[in-house]
Amino acid sequence: MNREVWSSRDVLLLAALIALALNLRAPFTAVAPIVSEIQAELGINKTVAGLLTSIPVLCFGLVAPFASRCIARTSVETAVMLTLTGVVIGIGVRSAGGIAVALTGTLLIGASITIGNIVALVIIARDFPGRTATVMGLYTSALNIGPMLTAGLSEPLSKLVGWRWALVSWAVFGVVAMALWRQVIAGQRASEAKDASAELAAVEPAPSELAHVLHRPVVWLLVAAFAAHLLNYYGLSAWLPEYLQQAGGLTPTVAGLATAYFQLFALAGTLGVPAILSRGRVKPATLLLVISIAWLITTIGLLMLPRLWPAWCIAGGFASGGGVTVIFMLAMASASGLDDSRSISAAVQGFGYLFASVGPVLMGALVERTGSWLAGFGLLTACGAALGGLAASLRKRTAGA
Repeated sequence: MNREVWSSRDVLLLAALIALALNLRAPFTAVAPIVSEIQAELGINKTVAGLLTSIPVLCFGLVAPFASRCIARTSVETAVMLTLTGVVIGIGVRSAGGIAVALTGTLLIGASITIGNIVALVIIARDFPGRTATVMGLYTSALNIGPMLTAGLSEPLSKLVGWRWALVSWAVFGVVAMALWRQVIAGQRASEAKDASAELAAVEPAPSELAHVLHRPVVWLLVAAFAAHLLNYYGLSAWLPEYLQQAGGLTPTVAGLATAYFQLFALAGTLGVPAILSRGRVKPATLLLVISIAWLITTIGLLMLPRLWPAWCIAGGFASGGGVTVIFMLAMASASGLDDSRSISAAVQGFGYLFASVGPVLMGALVERTGSWLAGFGLLTACGAALGGLAASLRKRTAGA
């Protein structure tokens, strides 16, 4: 950690940021371990069930510009409370009725999380300028801890209280986070008010800046790499529990724990990749090539030898946790300055999430249509291979990075 002294306000804000991060993935990854129960009760097929995971990811791409304007017109703290309130309400709505109500709640969850995705990065840049790497590592680790908990506990909770209350129970993350953020806001009101307009002016890149970066081939390479990476992550997050039950002979409880195991090893990526890159011996694009190989090992291994899932989940977990870090480091390396970096990151996230949102739905549709998991895992394997090719291209373009 940075040698600067951490004040009590810093510690409280870091705790509140981590609590916010726990709400930015867990609400929709909680669906995967109990998707069979949801399908049976709501009378839906795999394609529609995939929407319960895909809609939030689609929102990450489509709603991002509106989320940025929301933050700019209010404040960072207000945006955080809007995120948490929307997530808690959305979780409740999702479990309150049939498929139409479930999709409505999922849409609210996705739109709310989109605001949180953006505002969290603003908080890190604004309040931890000298500790960005440390705080970013803790934040991204928390993003993976939430799915790890929901993957391991949603199915046992569903047995006890039913799938609806099992999903509702994860609203506790939001309630706890709101309590912490109320303390943060109270502390800030007691201190000198900060100039929010100056802080937020750089959150949303000007349209001309965004259009300018989209003319660069390297930006589209990064968009494609981010989309290929996320297609693997969200495809596995949505369907791994059901696949392991059918192909690996696991019970629903063990399949949920297997997914938690997958998420657990994502921490190795989020914490290990920055440590590897800090040594300066391995370039980000080279490490992205390694991550693409890890994805290929994961998807091919699961398809061919599903009973060896612990080995494949280690490889996939590392890839899922490290891929985002590597891609954003490549984005920063491709930028000519801070404003350019923000514009590139906005383009990569917006378009990358938009393209990746089709992953769970398309994988579910392929399995439904063919009656086999071969086509679904073939899609993920193709994405892993494409990521390798993109990594090679990025390696040439960022040879000096």
